[in-house]
Amino acid sequence: MRRCSQYILMKCVSLLILFTACNRDEVRTDDPLMMDYLQIAGKIAGTTATRAATDNKLTLSYTAFQDGDAIGFFSYHDKNCPKPDRWSHRDGNDDVNYLKNVPLTYSNGLKRFTAEDITNVSLAKFGITFAYFPYADQGKQPEGYVKADGQPLEMPAKDPHPSGRGRGEHYIHIFTGTQDDPCVLDLLTAQKSHYSNVNYEFRHRFAMILLYLGEGFEPQENAKLKVQLTEHILGAHITRTEIAPSPFEDFPLTIDRVSVSVANEKGYEFGHSFFIAPRIEGYTLLEGQGPRTVYPVILPEEVEIDYIEVVDKTGTLQQVKFTKDAFPNGMEGGHIHPLTIRMEGIIPTISPHEIIDWHETPVVDFDKLPGIYTAENFTDWLDVYNRNVGDWGSMNTADRQTLERFGVYNDGKDPGEIGWTFYLHDHIDCSGITTSGGALIKALPEGVTIDGRGYFLKNLMWDFEKTPPSGGTVGLIGEISGGNLKDLHLDFVTVRNMTTDVPAGCIAGRITGGQIVGCTVRQAVMVCRDGIAGVLAGEMSGGKVDHCKFHGMVQATEMQDETGLYGKAEGVIGKISAGFTENDGAITDDFVNRVVLTD
Repeated sequence: MRRCSQYILMKCVSLLILFTACNRDEVRTDDPLMMDYLQIAGKIAGTTATRAATDNKLTLSYTAFQDGDAIGFFSYHDKNCPKPDRWSHRDGNDDVNYLKNVPLTYSNGLKRFTAEDITNVSLAKFGITFAYFPYADQGKQPEGYVKADGQPLEMPAKDPHPSGRGRGEHYIHIFTGTQDDPCVLDLLTAQKSHYSNVNYEFRHRFAMILLYLGEGFEPQENAKLKVQLTEHILGAHITRTEIAPSPFEDFPLTIDRVSVSVANEKGYEFGHSFFIAPRIEGYTLLEGQGPRTVYPVILPEEVEIDYIEVVDKTGTLQQVKFTKDAFPNGMEGGHIHPLTIRMEGIIPTISPHEIIDWHETPVVDFDKLPGIYTAENFTDWLDVYNRNVGDWGSMNTADRQTLERFGVYNDGKDPGEIGWTFYLHDHIDCSGITTSGGALIKALPEGVTIDGRGYFLKNLMWDFEKTPPSGGTVGLIGEISGGNLKDLHLDFVTVRNMTTDVPAGCIAGRITGGQIVGCTVRQAVMVCRDGIAGVLAGEMSGGKVDHCKFHGMVQATEMQDETGLYGKAEGVIGKISAGFTENDGAITDDFVNRVVLTD
């Protein structure tokens, strides 16, 4: 078809801007996508094309390309294919000399990846292309490599395939480290089928797991963590294949994996069934958070973790088993999955946090008031608060900065309560939050206020019917000794405690001081036969209760009221000590008791 001269002139000008890399390049104008040599522009999704002056402590991941970096490049069709464009191949996909793992090197000066030995290139004839980083030559392919089905990779035929489809499978190297300390690479991949420009966007193909140590574990005891999988990862490959509908061509990436037992049976000397998470100190995940010690590990999406080896504070090597709760939606490639390993009594557990898109820069809303908004916030706060309560003077900077996300500290210079005040800013479903110690919140001492702001903590459960709690109390709070709890509501609370000498309550195991104001407990069920139990507290020897309401059923011994003054609190408090009134304790008349007590 004849083109008008004005159209050709416009195309030439635009292509001179797009494809001219240096003065010696001569852009061919008979084909609008012809270049003297192969060159593409590349950037990592969510970042700039050049390396920024940032502190990237996670050295196993990539944030930008720099001078000398190389990518591997594949094309679906031969650059010298005589057919005019990729659409002409629909009835005879007979290319066998397509580009296979050609290295292109990045130049800071050109801001391009180039391969000067691939000359006279028309991008339109390549069809779909696939690029990956970091480049690895085929020498990285292990001798005797096979796929999950035990078959070797299918190489493209030298002559056209009888079906007219020149199938080809190509090994992609995904490992780094040593045989004893293996890691998975942060594999970046890009595909392109439309060539209005030469810009490729590389995306993180795998998932990053960020492991934090919580209560019961210390970084000093763990220079690295071992992450054991349920499968043996052999490696990876791409396949040159046809798909339907458009663009009809694809290079899908496959992770070759078999069960650990099959790998042992076959005696595979390549691949890995475990990976190492190194210790990184002073890492900040989100802007506005304090630096913490983290253990990062990159894994292909949808692999299953069997357990993580970590040493606890006692020096015992724990194998922390994974459950589906850690990845409720599966392990997603291109995402960051923060997890906290903590000791719940004598049982190590794993708690998930909010998943982060690896390709987007997370933004912290600095206009949002400090407080607890989600279940993940609540578990984060519990971890740091319980580690420091009662010993605020020894709290490190990172923990203080974390607590400042959930509350404010008043040193006395401002009006209001002196000390820490923590706020609840939404209803929290606590069905996945448990403890083997007996109390979620270790203590509420003088100088700490928890302000529920009228929100609910719901679906709380403490089940110690068969295994006794490792702590001395059972309840939301172990002991209230001098702090303030106000405007907090608990809904659907279940307590089972068969340990007779451990006081149990929905709000607190024991109250010796402080104030509980404007709080309610609804739909409480407590099964504590022969024990001391109450919907408010198992035992009370001090403190004040005002404007509170309690609803539920308690199966326990009858109330022990040593004062003879508070019979109306039956089922709400298991035992009121004789010294209660002497300690300025009080239960006001603004007190609703709708609790049924049975034996």
